[in-house]
Amino acid sequence: MSTLSQDQSRLLSESEVAEILGVCKRTVWQMRKEGKLRCVKIKTSVRYTREELNRFIEAQSTALSES
Repeated sequence: MSTLSQDQSRLLSESEVAEILGVCKRTVWQMRKEGKLRCVKIKTSVRYTREELNRFIEAQSTALSES
């Protein structure tokens, strides 16, 4: 498996998602609670897939262009 494939399939932490989106961790938490951003729970850890993050970004881009 290539490094790029490993990086793309790696689960992201709430801190990493916040950094990518340019928001605070509390905002990511709120989006998750509102069902806007789906997560993967592993025991007490909350993680996000790169695909879910891309889906969320795409949905926000579409919503803005429709306004």
